[in-house]
Amino acid sequence: LATVARLLWLGLQAFFLHPFPDEVLSCYAAAEAAAEAAQVSSTAAKHGPPAAERSRSKGVSGKVAWWNRPLADISELELQLLRHLASEVGERHEATERVAALAEEIKAAQLNVFNFRHFGRPEPQLGFTGVRYHMAFLAYAVAVAGLRTPAYVGRTARILEQVLHILMHEHTWQYMKNCWAGDQAQPFQCTENVMWSGHVLMVAALYEALTGDARFRTDGFSTMSLAGVPLDKSDTMRVAAQCARGCLERAAHGMSCEPNFVFFACQNHVQLPLLLLERMGLPLDVEDGKLPPEACVASFVRRRWENFALRSYMAPVRTGAFKVLLHSGRSRVNFGIPFGHLGHDGWCLAHYFPWAISPAVPGAIWRLCVSPILKGTSTYRSAHKAAFSVPHEFSRRDVTVAPNGASEGKHDAAHVHAPLDSAASAEKKGCRKCATKPLARMDSARLLAADAPEPAPAVSEGAKHAASPLPCCLGLNISSVAWMAQLLPAAAQVGDHEAAAAIAHFLRQRTVTEEMDSGRLRAHLFESSEWRIGSTSNYLMGLAIMEGSPYRDMVQRPPDRAFFRGPLLAEVPDRVDVFRARREDLPDGMAELRLGLVLPEGMAEFWLLLRNVQEVLTVEELPAGASWSFSLCDERERSGPSEPSRLSGRLLLRLS
Repeated sequence: LATVARLLWLGLQAFFLHPFPDEVLSCYAAAEAAAEAAQVSSTAAKHGPPAAERSRSKGVSGKVAWWNRPLADISELELQLLRHLASEVGERHEATERVAALAEEIKAAQLNVFNFRHFGRPEPQLGFTGVRYHMAFLAYAVAVAGLRTPAYVGRTARILEQVLHILMHEHTWQYMKNCWAGDQAQPFQCTENVMWSGHVLMVAALYEALTGDARFRTDGFSTMSLAGVPLDKSDTMRVAAQCARGCLERAAHGMSCEPNFVFFACQNHVQLPLLLLERMGLPLDVEDGKLPPEACVASFVRRRWENFALRSYMAPVRTGAFKVLLHSGRSRVNFGIPFGHLGHDGWCLAHYFPWAISPAVPGAIWRLCVSPILKGTSTYRSAHKAAFSVPHEFSRRDVTVAPNGASEGKHDAAHVHAPLDSAASAEKKGCRKCATKPLARMDSARLLAADAPEPAPAVSEGAKHAASPLPCCLGLNISSVAWMAQLLPAAAQVGDHEAAAAIAHFLRQRTVTEEMDSGRLRAHLFESSEWRIGSTSNYLMGLAIMEGSPYRDMVQRPPDRAFFRGPLLAEVPDRVDVFRARREDLPDGMAELRLGLVLPEGMAEFWLLLRNVQEVLTVEELPAGASWSFSLCDERERSGPSEPSRLSGRLLLRLS
């Protein structure tokens, strides 16, 4: 009877829209009133530019623009994670082979409860471990990490361009043929496929915002068949208009994933790039009867969605803060899923924080809704105890990985990997299907054993299983590494430094390093193919934000286009890493580039490809006996020692 009553209650809850707590709504109302007052003040000003324009010279909130601030260097662990992610996307000429291999690898590893099927047919790329999610999270992490080297555009441009090329491939959107018909089955026509269109839009918008290269807005991009043949063509602004129309035509005011399913997390990848394009001065051209006269399309779509979501998306079942989804037609919202998931909460908040009307709103959601659930889980309690039980064991500025892949210090594996719900409890509380289904498993032990110079440490059988935050189907059999990695960027942005430190320590203990052919180390999370790329990406994003990458500042005010007309570091050799790249603009058209490079052992000379430079006057802080030269050319400018002295380690340069 209790079970029947609970099921009836859950079913009833599914048909109600649940608002977030009053404190969250009060934060939103106050921010909305302030925004409206600022808009009225700006419109009423008769002399000089609007207030928003007057403040642009000083950046967000009147502060110095973020790209002119002294930002922290990229840490060694971040560089190792970046090397791994760069290797995951491969080179441009091998994109077709790479995306096909990734699709098969993830399909073979899929163990989550939702092995998605459409009318009985398996659709592996329809699930939330599809290639598009791994590639999109990878692009976002690289972009956020690159915010601390604003004068070096090469790494961000190269990786985001390759990710966009992979997203164009039919392997990432072939599920559409079985979900829609007619024009809606075409990637650039469908207004219900935010789980692909939104990521394409966000990657393209980030590319232009952080590199100054407008090629995807002016020249566009084309989808590719399984054989690599170009199909339909679109561009950044047309995809933005397509996504805006998808939001305007739904009763839930958001663009749907699959027919009629509207997820909060997915809307971030529409709202964030729409704001980014708006702040770059690129207005949308969308004709729709729902738009007020002379309304800014992006602002109208954004405010309408945020206002609705905060009054509708709280999960009444305390398994997470945000409902997983609402089912919405064009005229009404039909029902919602009354439970949530901590990993989903992390996804929602990590990319909501940058575009929210005020950072106080996602901060209140974390404090009131997410944090109590997170801190009640045994996975977090174990991580917190491990992070803070030993004095000075964890320092966010000195995160390292031992050469053999094991983390520094001694930790009991069974204790660190303590699950929230063991397989035994799942068998007792779960359904028959989940009781016989293996838990998500970290299968990188064979890689660790193959690459380690000495045998890998023994890991107990129970410790090999990653935990789910919920028993049975509600946990979706998602590994604890995956959902903890999703939470790290959110915790870092809302300012919960204690939770961020505990989660980062938890993930550090599950980081494995591998030696590359060049002799350098790369690192990734100790996970199966089903979760590895996306989780490693979220881990990198979280670490980058902890170190000061200004994600919200960048979205609220992307770099002025004039910044990209000044001197920049465009590219470096493959074996050279950049951990510092800042520019200081000086009078009379002069500038100073401050660079930090990591050189491999035994490098005799190296080149730097510079952009927008007519002459280099001085290069300071070169090692003793080294010299440099400069030439104007189309391919690369070379600078390096004239003597065959061997350089290695970290090199700091100041180029005037």
